[in-house]
Amino acid sequence: MTDERKDVGTTALVYEPPVIEIAGREYKLRRLGIVDTLRLAKILAAGVAGLGHEIGNLDTLDPQILGMLILAGAPFAEQQVLDFLGGIIGVSGADMRDPERFPMGSELQIIEKLVEHEDVRAFLQRLRGLTKVPALRSLLQTSSTSSSPGTGGQTPTSSPSPTPDSSRPSKQPRGGKEKKGEIE
Repeated sequence: MTDERKDVGTTALVYEPPVIEIAGREYKLRRLGIVDTLRLAKILAAGVAGLGHEIGNLDTLDPQILGMLILAGAPFAEQQVLDFLGGIIGVSGADMRDPERFPMGSELQIIEKLVEHEDVRAFLQRLRGLTKVPALRSLLQTSSTSSSPGTGGQTPTSSPSPTPDSSRPSKQPRGGKEKKGEIE
C-alpha cells in the first residue's frame, strides 16, 4: 500500500531562511526547534528574574516584547545569549565576542530578524492558542503580590517586611550612626 497523500499545509512549503548582513558579511538564520525554545526560555527566565518582574500574561507576548525580553536577559545570561544568537546564524558564542565580525549593535540586528522569523511567529501564535485552553490558562496565570488599594503597604496577611516601614520617617540619622547619648 502506498501513501499518496499530499501535504499541502504551510509547513510543507520550502523554507527560505532570512538573511542578515553584519559588517559586510551575510548570515542565514537557520530553522528553529525545540532546543531553541528551551534555550530562549532560560534567557527569558534569567532576564525576568534579574529584573524582578514576571512575564505576566502569555497571550499578550508578541515578537517585539520577546525581543525586548531577550535584551533584558543579556546582562543576566550573557553567555547563553551569545551562544543562542550565534547558533541561530551559524557561529559560536566565542565568535560573537569578536568586535571586528560583530560590532556593537549586531545583537540588535540578529534579534530584529529573529523576532520576524516565521518559526518564532508560529510558536507565539500556538502559545497564544494554548492560553485559551481553560485548564492551561489557570495553570499559567500568576497571582499578584502587590498591596491592596488603600492599605498603605503591608496587610494583615502579608509576609513580614525585611525592611523597616518606609511610610514613617526614620529617626536615625543617615549613615546609620546615632549621636552620642541619643537612643530612641
